[in-house]
This record gives sequence, structure tokens and C-alpha cells, in this order.
Amino acid sequence: MKTILILIVLWIGTGTTYAQLGAGKAYVSGTMLLTREAINPASAISFAQQRTQLTLAPQLGLFVSNLTSLEVGLNSTIVWKRTQNPNLPLNLQREWGSSFGVSLGMRFYFKNENEKFKFFLRPNVGYSWLYDIDSGLDTNVFSLGLSPNINYFLTNKLALELGFAGIGFDNVGVKTTFGTSREIKFRMGASSFMPSLGVVYFFK
Repeated sequence: MKTILILIVLWIGTGTTYAQLGAGKAYVSGTMLLTREAINPASAISFAQQRTQLTLAPQLGLFVSNLTSLEVGLNSTIVWKRTQNPNLPLNLQREWGSSFGVSLGMRFYFKNENEKFKFFLRPNVGYSWLYDIDSGLDTNVFSLGLSPNINYFLTNKLALELGFAGIGFDNVGVKTTFGTSREIKFRMGASSFMPSLGVVYFFK
């Protein structure tokens, strides 16, 4: 809710045209998302957990029309988990995992009168490798997704970027001693108010 109020204030205060989109223009961007989650014990014999996750995602893109671009990106995630088990020493209560992935995506910007704000949808396809700290197994994920995003232009070249969780499908493969098992999962995050925050620089 706080994020929405900030965006409304910025919208009211805009009066200068800044956005400089157009076919043939390139851009670089990067977003960051930091989340923390407390997990209560599911039963009397389990323990509470705290999970912290940091995701960094740089992208490079090129406009193929005035409002549409193609982009490639990387993403790297680090996850820390602490299990509050008093029977274990501190070094065994803490675990960490990481993932690395690549993605191909597009941006479809909406045409609007206020050029300081630009709303766009971002469909993307990605592939990532990760170590699952919950199962202790190596995992690979093939994903398809669609997410809403906002650019707020500070100058004609530099803009802030907010990215919200959208919808998508994940094809998850888990390597075990018996081979690789796969599972398709649907994710729905359109109601999430925990956006990723970043910046984007547009070249002339």
C-alpha cells in the first residue's frame, strides 16, 4: 500500500516530458529484490525457520519498435535459512543455497499521455540452476512468465523501475540417485505488494 501511495504522489507531481523510447534504441537495466520470511513450525517436532532471499537481475535490451523491445538477462539468487533448533550448534542451524539463470524477454509498453510514467508488460522465458536448501538436491527450472512493471523517468535517459510478481509456469527438474524427476508448477503472484526495485539507462 505504501508503494502505491508513493506512485500516486509522483504521478500528480509530474509535468515534464522525459521518456525517450523508440525503435533502434538500446538500454541496460538491473533490479534487486530482498525478501525475508518467518516460517512457523508445522508440528510439535519441527522448528521455526527464518529465510532471507536476495535476487539480482541485470538485463540488456533493444527496441524493435517505438513501444516494443527484446532483451536478454541474467539472474542470481542467494538464499539463507536458519532453523531455530536449540539442539544444534549455530553453524549447523544456518544453511545457504544459490541459483543462476538466463532469460529472454520482451517489453510491451503502453502508450499514455504522461511521458514520465511508462507501464509495460514483460513476458519472458528462462532457465536456471539452483541448489535447493530444503531438499538438499540440485534443481533446474525452465520457466515461462508474464509480469507488470513500471518505469518512472528521472531524466530522458535514466528511469527507476518497479517490477511486480506476475503469473507463470515452472518446469522443475530434481536430480536424485534414481535420475531426474520433473514437475510442472503454476505460480500466481499478481496480488503481491513486494516489488523488485531497479534502474534502467536508455542509450540515445
